[in-house]
Amino acid sequence: MIWSEGFLSPGGSEEVAELLEGVEVKDRKVLDVGCGLGGPSCALVERHGAAHVMAIDIEQPLIQKARNRALARNLEGQVDFQVVSPGLLPFDDNAFDLVFSKDAFIHVADKPALYRECYRVLQEGGWIVQSDWFCGNQAFSLEMEAWLEREAEYVTFNIATLDATVSVLGDVGFTHVASVDRNEWYKRYTRKELARVSGLLRKDFVARFGEQETQDWIEGIRKRMEVVDQGHLRPGHVRGRKPKDS
Repeated sequence: MIWSEGFLSPGGSEEVAELLEGVEVKDRKVLDVGCGLGGPSCALVERHGAAHVMAIDIEQPLIQKARNRALARNLEGQVDFQVVSPGLLPFDDNAFDLVFSKDAFIHVADKPALYRECYRVLQEGGWIVQSDWFCGNQAFSLEMEAWLEREAEYVTFNIATLDATVSVLGDVGFTHVASVDRNEWYKRYTRKELARVSGLLRKDFVARFGEQETQDWIEGIRKRMEVVDQGHLRPGHVRGRKPKDS
């Protein structure tokens, strides 16, 4: 209702396009790590021309909904979904041209191990392209600590800085590593989100979820907006290339 059909994080297909700017996707084999409800996976085929997307997640209910979405969009055979367990990726070496992820690595504690697996399954010359939730380099404020505690009721966060993530990709062996801080974009986005849920979407929210949950969601946006403004919660993009002859 808020982030676009099939998306569990902000920005929708437009943010996927921003993330992929300058990376060739057409006719490529793609691994989507942490695919959620499948919106990004479908966009990789429909909007960017991927030959095939293998989309993985650890949550069976999400995978089933993602499968249903792909079937409804006549993408059978172009997008496949698979439930996986945390840990090693169940794919051969050099299996994909592109590893993609939208806002999912934050849930992984051992990020170097995950990036090593992404490196392994990429063909030489292939790219890893991800967006994620990062934190600033400064010590957390009381508001950030409170926000993380609130979110821990629903989901586990293992949040890292953008700088640390860039360093890990380099350590793993990726070259052409680059990052984009999306904090300013997200400041504007969050204000629009608050206005929509408090305004145009409020009636639909209350009808579907009830008054209390609607109020809780609005309060959650306000608290999130506060830590974004402080610079503690800052989405970003990261990419790197597996060198040829690696």
